Amino acid sequence: MMMDISSPAELLRVEQARFGDGRRQAYLTFMNEHEDVITGLSGLAVLLDEMGKTIERRKVVFSGLTAKPREAFVCHLALDNYPEFDRMEMAVETASFVYGKAWQTNPSRIMDCEPPVLPSGPERVALVAVAGYDAVCFPERHETHWICVCGRFNRIRWLTCHRCGRNREDTLAFLTPEQVVEGYGAKVDEERVRDQERLIKKARKQEIEKKKAEAERARRAENRQKALRAIGITACVILVFSLVIWGGSRLLAQTGTQAGEIAFAGAKGTFPPVDYLDPIRK
Repeated sequence: MMMDISSPAELLRVEQARFGDGRRQAYLTFMNEHEDVITGLSGLAVLLDEMGKTIERRKVVFSGLTAKPREAFVCHLALDNYPEFDRMEMAVETASFVYGKAWQTNPSRIMDCEPPVLPSGPERVALVAVAGYDAVCFPERHETHWICVCGRFNRIRWLTCHRCGRNREDTLAFLTPEQVVEGYGAKVDEERVRDQERLIKKARKQEIEKKKAEAERARRAENRQKALRAIGITACVILVFSLVIWGGSRLLAQTGTQAGEIAFAGAKGTFPPVDYLDPIRK
């Protein structure tokens, strides 16, 4: 993408919305890279198809903004008279601020700001792991500018990246391919050690839980044995008590029978026997 790297605002992404009545609208997210509040922007929008071929170029103007310094802001663009497109690029040409002088692009500073290509593979994995998810290329230093790991082209005198804020010297010194690969190897080793520690902790936790479960099972089994013994003792006591009661009742019954027989025998001795077969004496 062609742009002036001294631009106070940069287009980050474009989203499109289609409404039920057929209206279309685009939402352009910019980053205010200036120290002042941006109140207006203008630039040339390039509409591209899915193959990256230019469909149309249009001048767009946004006014009445209150874009705070070092923050992202969104501009709305009605697409009623725009052709269908897949992507949009826009290089800011003018910017106005709350305070200070307005900014205007300089054709002599316009350059291709497409970041160096970093193919998918081990190097990209290592770079993202070490530098962060916004990393898209290895940093480079040029005569008039330096390229940050996030892909932003910065003027050589800028000590920090105007997109992500990374320090220029640290980025160029410590995010070289050799440093990244070495750092990724150390990161992998650290992660492997952490994984081993997590596995050891997990095994210890499982062992402790297993011992607790075994102790709980043993306690429950012991409680069941105690309950069974208590039931057995209670049953024996009830049985013995029942036998004692039964034996006592039998003894009392036998004693009562014998006493009745003795009393009856005594009664028979009191009255003389009567022989009902003797003839009646006159």
